[in-house]
Amino acid sequence: MTNAKKRLGRRSFMGGVVAAAAIAGSLCAASAQEFTLRLAHIFPDTHPIGRGALALKTHVERESKGRVRISVFPAQQLGGLRSIEDAASNGLLDIAQAAAPTLQAIYKPASVLTLPYAFRDEAHLKAAWAGVIGQQMRSDMVKQVRLHIISSFPQPPRHLTATKAIKVPDDLKGVKIRVPEVPSWVAFFRKLGAVPVPIDLGEIVTSLQLGVVTAQENPFATIQSLKLADVQKFVIPTGHVRTFDFFVLSDATYQKLPEDLRKVVIDGGKEAEKVVIENWDKVSESARDALVKAGMTLVEPDVPSFIKAQEGLYKEFLAPDLQKIYEEIQAIK
Repeated sequence: MTNAKKRLGRRSFMGGVVAAAAIAGSLCAASAQEFTLRLAHIFPDTHPIGRGALALKTHVERESKGRVRISVFPAQQLGGLRSIEDAASNGLLDIAQAAAPTLQAIYKPASVLTLPYAFRDEAHLKAAWAGVIGQQMRSDMVKQVRLHIISSFPQPPRHLTATKAIKVPDDLKGVKIRVPEVPSWVAFFRKLGAVPVPIDLGEIVTSLQLGVVTAQENPFATIQSLKLADVQKFVIPTGHVRTFDFFVLSDATYQKLPEDLRKVVIDGGKEAEKVVIENWDKVSESARDALVKAGMTLVEPDVPSFIKAQEGLYKEFLAPDLQKIYEEIQAIK
């Protein structure tokens, strides 16, 4: 064999080694089973839920040692709650924020968590979630809508703001009030004599400025973030709704993850839960005082009269089996 042929042979052999090494490297990467997951929510990164999403991302990427990366899409970049809930349910999105008021459209038991004055206080809400309704949702949602709850966090209570003082239900008669498009909430305000108008969150300020509505309802922190002190005179702490937000993992994603990475993602959900709750507590404590400092007048309502006015509402919205759950929740001491 000539020297040229020998050199050619060595180059071919080395080329084969390099190619084999490249193939082996790609096989190792494949065997490591790296995943990129997409997480979507509707708030900015600075919101408690936004901070929770970033905590989940940090935990998962660290504990998986880079095998799982999470791309976060905040501020409705991939759509509103209904859109991202549906996407996760259908395997088109890996992790989504979900909320009981919108989730009830695809999973009826969530409606128990949306009824006005279903819960006396946060302790009652947490006790119910630790009991019958929480157990049912965590098990049934996987079977019915292909979603795993990996985080659950109570929303702060919702309160009224208006251009006039509201102390009792009669003060709401004829008042046009913005509400989310949640059937039980619309019915609640209609029962109180108000004129509920479903309007998207992003259109609240404009609707108030134009006089389309003269009142609205939201948690203190949301009222503050929307700067409603500029367009509303009175804030009324009715606390008429307490409910839950969640991070949910698509079952399609759950099934493709190996068991060790499933645990990492689920543990990341628990970490997110802690961060969201801590941040909600901080902003809720300061927001009420901030609204008063911004010029709003705090009006203490007769809450028992609001509770009495909505009695029996649950029977209009819940099937008999869910009515039973609701009644069990009311019996919790």
